[in-house]
Amino acid sequence: MAAFLLSWSPFNAPSVFLGDLRFTAPEEGFDMDKVQAIMKTFCRESEVKRFRLITRADIPPRLEYMYVFTLRRSAEAQAFRHALLHVPEIRDVRVTLEQNQPAI
Repeated sequence: MAAFLLSWSPFNAPSVFLGDLRFTAPEEGFDMDKVQAIMKTFCRESEVKRFRLITRADIPPRLEYMYVFTLRRSAEAQAFRHALLHVPEIRDVRVTLEQNQPAI
């Protein structure tokens, strides 16, 4: 009986992994659909939080993206980062994860 009650209690609620993703991409000629497909595969939710143009005299202009997301499964964190690293146009990929326990 106790196991049944615990299965419906907050103690059985899954952990939620919240994170932020930052990367840079070329200003022109970049297909954002590749990143969106990866986000749909690995994330429950994602939202662009910041988008800015970086210009310096010594390099071509690049766009910096910052997303916040909720990972579907914690075990896929490395696969998520690995998939992003294989998108040839993006650089400076940084993924930060934080485990949130549901409120009791």
